[in-house]
Amino acid sequence: MDNKVSVEKLDMEVKHLKSEVENMKVILRGLLQVVMENEEDEDYYEYT
Repeated sequence: MDNKVSVEKLDMEVKHLKSEVENMKVILRGLLQVVMENEEDEDYYEYT
């Protein structure tokens, strides 16, 4: 019985981690886009 509970808990954690990773990908993609757009712009450093 304990094993079943552990597996269900782990499964839930994995699902949460997967969705967090997807969110991170979206955030990183957005950041990368901003960096690329401002690559040649000296003003970029004022926002960091």
